[in-house]
Amino acid sequence: MFRNEVQVSVCVPVYKSEKYLFRCLKSIATQSLEKKEIVIVNDASCGMDSEGKDFFSIIKKFRKNFKLDINVIVHKKNLGLLEARRSAVYAAKGKYICIVDSDDFLEPDALKNMYDAAEKNKADIIQGRVNVNYSQNAEIRSEEQKEKLLKKMHAANLVYSGELVTNDILEGFILKKNHCGFLWGKLYLKEVYLEALNHIPAMSCTMAEDLLQYFFIAYEAKKYVGIENIVYNYSLETGISSGKKKTDLCEWEKMCTIASVFSFLLNEMINEHPDLYKKEICYEIKKDCRFKLRNNLKQLEVSVPEEIKEDAYKMLCEYWGEDFVKQVETEQRTEAFSGAVGESVRTERE
Repeated sequence: MFRNEVQVSVCVPVYKSEKYLFRCLKSIATQSLEKKEIVIVNDASCGMDSEGKDFFSIIKKFRKNFKLDINVIVHKKNLGLLEARRSAVYAAKGKYICIVDSDDFLEPDALKNMYDAAEKNKADIIQGRVNVNYSQNAEIRSEEQKEKLLKKMHAANLVYSGELVTNDILEGFILKKNHCGFLWGKLYLKEVYLEALNHIPAMSCTMAEDLLQYFFIAYEAKKYVGIENIVYNYSLETGISSGKKKTDLCEWEKMCTIASVFSFLLNEMINEHPDLYKKEICYEIKKDCRFKLRNNLKQLEVSVPEEIKEDAYKMLCEYWGEDFVKQVETEQRTEAFSGAVGESVRTERE
């Protein structure tokens, strides 16, 4: 297959998601768009599927069953989701890039619908709609599960109906929030994706890396188009960002890497290029930064075992800065106290 024949490169990072990998690859291989390739990055993954097959056995099985160009890249060391996706995009041959997480899968005509829309509209970004599910055959029983499903469904389906151009794309994403920043469920002109990656230094980052990459994709893009087709199936509670217990400091550190994203973005906007971005955009990033630290503190409380909690807190301070952590903790205590006082006064009046 010659380089100029590939219409879409589907980039798939893999880390401890072998259980779902074959389903993901099959959904790509059976796409109605013919001129496609898979670029898959094993980010030092050592998981197995339900049959006890490791990554390489799954790839061997896939190649036996499907005749599709597949480029396998192996990281000897776990570099995180940002660098896994970077490796895939750099190796891609297609005109367009589609990001698919290995625990998710595509709708049958997803690539064709997005590719046709991109070509018709001469767009740099095409965004479609998303199905959100817990996992195959999973029963949703608790109210908490239902609430989480509805929140993710709403967030994933923030799609702008129509087109956005130049500055309206970044402002629409950050300020107006008229479309979401998840990398999946979209198609990107490869040239624009590469320009975005040029802004971002190498860093170990697993959390909020969608925000980081899409921020610069939106900055570089000239045209965005949203379509009504459902293109993607997102699985809840299968990735590292789920609400599972963080049983060791290595897993907890992945959660803390979100600080690296905001540290870089804020330095870029405040110190390096203060004239390139609106003050309102900088304010929204600062607000989101505080929200994400609050979320880390909540995860520390509910997801980290007592025996490693002290060390986990120290790690959190190393990533976010101890002064900033203390400041946000003080804000939370003040808010909690104000809320308790207000409730007490209401009770007395009643």
